[in-house]
Amino acid sequence: MRSKATYLRSVSFAAISTLPVILGCALLGAPQARADYVVTLDEVGNNVEATANGAIDTTGLTAGTLALLRSSITPNIGMVATGGNAAAASTVQFFDGASGPTNFGSGGTAIATSASGTLAGLNATLGSPLGRIYLPQGYVSGTDITSSAVFANATFASLGITPGMKTWSWGSGPDQSFTIDAVPLPATLPLFGSGLGALGLIGWRRKRRALAVA
Repeated sequence: MRSKATYLRSVSFAAISTLPVILGCALLGAPQARADYVVTLDEVGNNVEATANGAIDTTGLTAGTLALLRSSITPNIGMVATGGNAAAASTVQFFDGASGPTNFGSGGTAIATSASGTLAGLNATLGSPLGRIYLPQGYVSGTDITSSAVFANATFASLGITPGMKTWSWGSGPDQSFTIDAVPLPATLPLFGSGLGALGLIGWRRKRRALAVA
């Protein structure tokens, strides 16, 4: 028969070992905010990865003509574009009037090493009124967009990205904001182990997204 001390230690260990699962599930179950457009910048291994998803309601923006856009990043002018063909620029339509910060760092232009999905982006220092959103030709307002870009052998520091959230908006309704969320991963997540760490990471990302568009 086990002693009371042994029993208490086993119970305590079981409680501690299940804590990451509980935390991960709690984060996964957190209420999700509306799907405004969010570009998340992460340091992953030796790369910086940009993942973008959400929708854009063009109501309140001034429609422009056509422009050339390439998957890239220029923090010092508040410019980011994901998706499309990383090897060449593509034709898109622009919309002006997204109000917000003029930059999200001090870095110059870096071209994406690879990209996928629908080409879209932002340039905070162009436009009349200021703040230019780039969307595919024929884009239907409110349609979901998903895209990504990878900047190989790079870090936030080398690209001149300032960690934090920056948001541009052109109204108060759903899908009327564009957010760049550049936040390094929490140092505590890997302590959960590979499987539980992944669960915690998913929950953390969802919570970050909810904060970005709340």
